[in-house]
Order: sequence, then C-alpha cells, then structure tokens
Amino acid sequence: MHRIAFLHFEYLSGEVENNRQLIEKAIDLAAQQGADWIITPECAVSGYFFLEKIGTDWIAPQPDSWMRKMLLLAREKKVTIFLGCPERDAQTGALFNSLFVLGDEGRILARHRKHRVIGRAESWSNPGEDLDPFLCGTVKIGLLICADSWHLDKVKTLKEKGAQLILVSAAWPPGPCGPGDCWEKKTEEVGIPLWVCNQTGSHGSLDFSKADSVVAKAGKRLLEQSLDENAILIFDWDMEKMELVSDNFKIIKIN
Repeated sequence: MHRIAFLHFEYLSGEVENNRQLIEKAIDLAAQQGADWIITPECAVSGYFFLEKIGTDWIAPQPDSWMRKMLLLAREKKVTIFLGCPERDAQTGALFNSLFVLGDEGRILARHRKHRVIGRAESWSNPGEDLDPFLCGTVKIGLLICADSWHLDKVKTLKEKGAQLILVSAAWPPGPCGPGDCWEKKTEEVGIPLWVCNQTGSHGSLDFSKADSVVAKAGKRLLEQSLDENAILIFDWDMEKMELVSDNFKIIKIN
C-alpha cells in the first residue's frame, strides 16, 4: 500500500519564496502522516499567473539550489515528490512548464514538459515534445500537466508505452473551459487509473476554489475534493491491484 498526499493549496502568483516555504512545510507534514508520494499542482513554485508580476528572468535550469535542497529533503524524509516548477533549458535557454519527480534516493527520476500551452498566462512557455512513462518503484507512471489530459492522444500514447497509472498536475477550475468529465472518461477509454492534483485560490477571472482534485478509475471519480482553503489531501492506494483503499480523502488544513 502507498500513501499519497496532494498539496491542494493556493500558490500565490509571483511569490516564489513564499510558495517554496509552503511546499517545504507541507512536505514535512505529509511525511509525518506517512506519505510515500507527495504531489503538487501545475506551477506550484511560481503560482500560475506569475508572468505579469515577476517576468521570466528568475527561471533557472534545474536542479537549481532550491531543487537540490528538495532532493536532499526527499532523501531525508524517504518520500517521492512530484514538483510543478518552470524551468529553463540549460543548452537552448528555452522555457518550459515542467513537472519534476524527485525520488526518495535524492535524484531526479523524471521530468515532463507541458505539451499543450494554453493562452496568455502560459505564453512564456514552449511546448514539450517527449512523452514517455517512467518506473517509480515498481509502477510505470505517465505524467501530464493540466490541458495535456484534455484529448485522448496523450493518455493513449502513455498507455501504449506501458503506463499503469497517469498522474496529472493541474491548474484547472470548472466553468465553460473547465475539465468537465474528461478525466474519468480517459480512464474508461484507456483502462488505467488517473489522478489529478489541482489547486485552490482566486486569480482574476479564474476561481480555483471550486477546482477538484480527483482520483478516477474505470470511468468514475472515486474521490473528488475542492476547497477554498489550503489543505493536504491524503489517500491510500494499492499499487499491486491498482485499487483505491481509502473511502475518502483525509483532509489536513494548513496555513
């Protein structure tokens, strides 16, 4: 059995240091609860709408000094951290909206660069190209970021390459352009579970306080939760059977 923690928080746009401190605090609390995997939403380090506030000069190749600190923390706490963080390509200087996997041995296991770049808020980011699952412990995981999960092609490709589980890091509220039932439909169409770590808060016209974090399988949402305040959402999952163990999210609120 694996214990999973979603860091379903408001990540303040452009307040990188505050967001980093919140993530560190949450990792410590989640580890105290026995979490094995700790998952953040899209752009957790920067906040989704950081561009207008702080621009892009601060974005560095990864791992930077803070991510190296997180690698040490992952090793110390014996947890795997899925971290949403903008990055600059060390060779080309191109910028990407990325999700990193920091393994419990203190090294980067995988990285996904978002393919489907959406709108003005993401105009800083180049679309990623690679789409390959990776082995995390004994389980082959596929990574997606938010709108990557809208169409079937990305999910289908990951399944064809051997993914047993798909993990989505998101900043996706409901509404006319919301996810609707796309996540549960994907699990029915490809036959593997899908988890979504979303976020809360209100940013201009987008209200994330109604955004759901989701655990889905076989065409159904097994768990879903939206909140108007910061909380760690914890559940237990049987990796061998690919089945949910918990009846509900355990909710730990955090300031």
